[in-house]
Amino acid sequence: MFLAYFREHGEGWEIDDAPGYLSPDPQRVIFPDFQFTKDGRTRYLELFHRWHATALNERLANPPENLIIGVDRSLLKKDGVLKAKLEADPFFQKCGFFFRDFPGTENVLKLLNK
Repeated sequence: MFLAYFREHGEGWEIDDAPGYLSPDPQRVIFPDFQFTKDGRTRYLELFHRWHATALNERLANPPENLIIGVDRSLLKKDGVLKAKLEADPFFQKCGFFFRDFPGTENVLKLLNK
């Protein structure tokens, strides 16, 4: 549903739902959910659902510059301290957002256009 809606309302951003992987350093591989391109710029979106708590903590520890992260609010119910941690995290404040069930196009566009 997100993919179809974004293709209609993406403000010129092209979206790819099979972006492959990122390798920010030799010890890490990241498999983002979406890749966005516009005017020679490329950004990636990685979504974290309730079963991704460990991966989210790892990502926050050393995030790639061109990554946006979305965190499903259901993950917050599982970990009571996570919301406060995310609200205090400088990367999440700049490049992250919360969603319920699937991400909103408006949230993603806001971060893409920064």
